[in-house]
Amino acid sequence: MKYLLLILPFTIALSCNSVKKNMNSKDSITKIVTTCPEDGICSFKTTSNKSFKILKDEFNSTYPSIKDGDNLLLEFQYERNKIPNVADSGYIEQVFIELNTNDIPENLVDENLQNVKLSFARLCFCRGQTGYYKITEGNLNIEKINDKIFNLNLEFTCNEVPQVITKINETFTIEY
Repeated sequence: MKYLLLILPFTIALSCNSVKKNMNSKDSITKIVTTCPEDGICSFKTTSNKSFKILKDEFNSTYPSIKDGDNLLLEFQYERNKIPNVADSGYIEQVFIELNTNDIPENLVDENLQNVKLSFARLCFCRGQTGYYKITEGNLNIEKINDKIFNLNLEFTCNEVPQVITKINETFTIEY
């Protein structure tokens, strides 16, 4: 029993190491700076050479189109923990930002947020309150720390649907 109690802290410490994911050299996962709600998991990902667009289907529902392109796509995701034994309890919020790495804006406000195709997604079993939306109200500040490292600070509101995430503060790296 004493042996088990001695090994347990060591095992827990090892299991807390970050998980390495298979990625190509153009993708990068950064450390989460944003305070994530305690009832879920947050992630932040950058993907090079992509473009983002919101499209509508024949039922007027919105969906994303992510294709090869010339820009950097930033994606923040909050996924609420599923409720055990409850069907359709999944809930995800995503924020997409498409940046031209040759012309990264320092500060954008309200309607100018569409200069970087800033979009919000709410994905859940919430009739009439799910989909992808352009963000036109808020403030995006991107500060250059050095040639490759940037700090993103975003405060926004999506008037079309309720939201949990209203602020994002992330530090990310661009590999040229």
